[in-house]
Amino acid sequence: VGENTHSGKFGGILNIKLKKTDCEMSAHGGRALGVTMKPKRPMKVFSVSEDNTMNSFQGPPFSLIKNEKIHGNFINGIRACPVNNLMVTVSSDKSFHILNSDSGEIIKTIKDAHTGSIYSVCWFEDGARFATCSADKTVKVWSQEGELLSTLSIAETPAIEDMQMGVAKIQGYLLSVSLSGDINLWQDQTLAAKEVAKPDQVISGHNV
Repeated sequence: VGENTHSGKFGGILNIKLKKTDCEMSAHGGRALGVTMKPKRPMKVFSVSEDNTMNSFQGPPFSLIKNEKIHGNFINGIRACPVNNLMVTVSSDKSFHILNSDSGEIIKTIKDAHTGSIYSVCWFEDGARFATCSADKTVKVWSQEGELLSTLSIAETPAIEDMQMGVAKIQGYLLSVSLSGDINLWQDQTLAAKEVAKPDQVISGHNV
């Protein structure tokens, strides 16, 4: 997903076996910022956009079944849980939704989850938790029900370049990417604390 100013398309669902585009995503009114696919049949793909909407596609062959405004500002990310029927959207309106990936219906909304725009979300491997990251220079870990479990700070006195732009979970670590280009790592055992003052490790190397 993204934007093609020439064609007006905001993404495509690709059929790798047949080497063709299965569905052109053209229903958004602004650049598409995120996409996810639910892990079980019936197969559904969800995309989110700068127009504050979520599109739902079902297939194959994929076709648009719903276009719905679900946030009050840009929807920056969406991720389906790999092991159950939950997914999460995050937005510049500082909130996130927990949704049912079978129906696309909102189960729970957490407003003011961060004090700045929320840019990214990822699920833990077991599906019991997910993490969000924000322009407020923190990463937060939540239960699948939306209960705040941990707040992870980047520095004691964070600066603008410590805004958190992306987050991912790999075996043994939670990772985030700062605006500065630094990659921050927290070990799984560190995440048991309610408040964490700084990452266990920082990898520098990117310029931005």
